[in-house]
Amino acid sequence: MARLTERYADALYELSLEGGTLAQDTAQAAQALQSLQEEGCEAFLSHPQLPSAEKRAFLERLLAHRLSAKVLDFLYFLVEKNHGGLILPALSLFVDKGTRHSGTVTGWVVSAAPLTEAQLAALTTLLSKKLERQVHLQTRVDPSLLGGFSVQAEGYLFDGTVRSRLLKMKESLQRGDAE
Repeated sequence: MARLTERYADALYELSLEGGTLAQDTAQAAQALQSLQEEGCEAFLSHPQLPSAEKRAFLERLLAHRLSAKVLDFLYFLVEKNHGGLILPALSLFVDKGTRHSGTVTGWVVSAAPLTEAQLAALTTLLSKKLERQVHLQTRVDPSLLGGFSVQAEGYLFDGTVRSRLLKMKESLQRGDAE
């Protein structure tokens, strides 16, 4: 499935390059990705027993007013081919390709509570220095993290969540390690 996901992302990338709309399409795909990452969207789109027309109508209600015909048609195509489960990974890969082409990197921040503009700016500056590229951060709130945040960008992962620290502590105690 990874190869198929990559083929779909490459197809949209090539269409956007040829049409001269890569920057616009990348921004729209990032917006669509953020909207579709809400709980239940991926499960709904990948559900094998739901008809394509129902999934298409869902995408239209959620995204039609914000996306160009090209990006929306791409999503419809995946649904029609019964590859709704590839929408999020294909969009994510496309956004990465598009931002890399423009000299920027997309990073993902998942936090237990919404981050302030100052916190986002500080994270962006820190990541930009670390990666030596301009970084654009997408944010998502996940209360199950209990506290803290995790950042993923350009192959790097920083996990400073309370949940991960508690899991590490649990594993350490089970192994009998003394910290």
